[in-house]
Amino acid sequence: MAQVIKQRVPEACNLRVEAVTGHFMRRSGIKLLARQGVPLDLIQWWSRHSSSAVLAYVEEAMEECPQGPAKLQNFVCLQDQVAAALAEDFNLMSLRQDTGLVARL
Repeated sequence: MAQVIKQRVPEACNLRVEAVTGHFMRRSGIKLLARQGVPLDLIQWWSRHSSSAVLAYVEEAMEECPQGPAKLQNFVCLQDQVAAALAEDFNLMSLRQDTGLVARL
């Protein structure tokens, strides 16, 4: 796929072929997903990044996108809400186990 793009895009966009690598698609894809508000862990998984290198691309995308900071803030708030809900569920399960309610239910 990268080879086909490298053959056809330069003519259409007046690009220097030697400056285009296969990695540009990975970086561009990460930035596109970030701009669309896709959760960071999914972006990292889809792009097969095992390190936090993906964060640099997401940060670039947020700087380039006028709605970026708001989307990032919404994502962080949603993540906090999910974490709080999971913690509450875990605490309830622990309480049930500690009091023996699990056996009776």
